[in-house]
Amino acid sequence: MACLYQSPCDRGLVPTRNGEFLQGALISHLSLLLLSTFCLLVAVRLDWQTGRSLLPEVVYAIGPLVMALAGRRTWAVVASLVALGCLAWMRGWPETPAANLALAVNGLLIAAVPGWIAILQRRLLLERSIARHDPVTGLVNRQGFQERLASELSRSNRYGRALTVAFIDCDDFKNFNDRWGHSTGDFVLKQIGRHLQANVRPFDCVARIGGDEFAILVSEAGGDAARVVVERLRERVKEALQTQFATITLSIGVVTFDKPPATIEECLRAADVAMYEVKRHGKDGIRFEVAK
Repeated sequence: MACLYQSPCDRGLVPTRNGEFLQGALISHLSLLLLSTFCLLVAVRLDWQTGRSLLPEVVYAIGPLVMALAGRRTWAVVASLVALGCLAWMRGWPETPAANLALAVNGLLIAAVPGWIAILQRRLLLERSIARHDPVTGLVNRQGFQERLASELSRSNRYGRALTVAFIDCDDFKNFNDRWGHSTGDFVLKQIGRHLQANVRPFDCVARIGGDEFAILVSEAGGDAARVVVERLRERVKEALQTQFATITLSIGVVTFDKPPATIEECLRAADVAMYEVKRHGKDGIRFEVAK
């Protein structure tokens, strides 16, 4: 499952392998660092103005909590240590045992809570990502694809841009599984998914939506551009499977929406119907349609 978190559909969850999303991750780190530093400076300033003793110690935890809520465990720990250092510098050593105990307890909370929250946040993001990925191919699953399609529909309606949805079905794959076994079938699905992913643009989305069916969202692409993308990836997949699995063919239905429909169900239904038209006319082909 090495490729599990490398899908371009996962914007905002984890850094991907392409430069666009990696750059976004670096910017996010810098923004969090600046925000955390600002919170710490504000805490120090307020502590200084209130006489270094009236401000609750918990204010120093705001900076580390910013990192923790973003799931940055290492940065949260570093921010906690810096906050503890600033707290010790501002407050000095208390004169009474009760004050010593209070400072120790608050310091422990500042040090431990952000790191704990960061671990929980990262685990939550990980579980969310796993729930939206297919365990066999590492591609986005149906749920993840529908979420990405909904987002793309909203963006296309806002800016008046076309989008294309393609449905891909492996012809007679059940017979192949019955003859060669499910482990070989899974291997073929992985190969198909890998080559589909490798032959689309970085901002397009490839998904395994169930069984031997795949789907592709080609963002901001009219009929001609989508035709080039889909024909190219079909040839690449066919070439990749030719040596070992020449009997595997693909039926592909492609629908370009110049004006995006109101719901994702309409998109999926149109592409599904186009794909079954290919199967009805002999399989191993592509059907292109433009929905006005």
